[in-house]
Amino acid sequence: TTSNIIGAVTRIRTEAQRQFNNLKQKVSHSISDLAEQISSTTEKFSNPNNSEEENIVNLTEKLKLSKFIEALRPDIRVEVKKLGPKTFKSAVAIAKNIDNALSDDGGEINVTDSGINQILSQQLSTNKQILELSEKVNAISSQNLCVNSLTEAPATNSNNVQSYQQSPCQICGKLNHKANNCLHYTRGNYYRGNNSRPNYNGTFRANNFHPYRSRTNHRSNYGRGCRGNFRSVSNRGFRNNLNF
Repeated sequence: TTSNIIGAVTRIRTEAQRQFNNLKQKVSHSISDLAEQISSTTEKFSNPNNSEEENIVNLTEKLKLSKFIEALRPDIRVEVKKLGPKTFKSAVAIAKNIDNALSDDGGEINVTDSGINQILSQQLSTNKQILELSEKVNAISSQNLCVNSLTEAPATNSNNVQSYQQSPCQICGKLNHKANNCLHYTRGNYYRGNNSRPNYNGTFRANNFHPYRSRTNHRSNYGRGCRGNFRSVSNRGFRNNLNF
């Protein structure tokens, strides 16, 4: 008896596998009829004992999904594959909507779930996203150009200041000032870039000479000299007049 039971189960599974392999949508078959036939045949072939183990249940669902898409008519199968359904139920719903859209009997089309309309809506959404991204990229590029134009001027000024601080004075050889601001610069006696002419500044520094102080001293000495000579002349004249 046990061998008879095992033989019967084996024959049932073999027949279920044959039916499973030969499942295809015929002209007279609707999507609902094909879905019911695939569901029952797959259960007999993959899970004849109606086991509730997670692995067996998941394997059965995957077989249903793959076999259903494979058994569809070519025109419907192409559209269903484009959408890539993840479950058997979602594949059946999409196939029904596409079948209604392609049929000649004026069947009602579900715009939100239809495969064709979903493809068009996805394409429009993609084009909109590309347009928004391009606008954002253009905005960011214009902002970067403004920031670069604002930051280039201070950088140029800092470079000028740095080169100005690094160039030595042509008179004293020190940094951080130019020749016309040098403390040793005397107007009229400095010849820039000509070493063949005399360096009066060196002479002034060596003799402790200051151009403005020297003029004051000359005036004061001249005045004192004149006063002294005047007194001597006047005194001699006065004395001579007394002895006449």
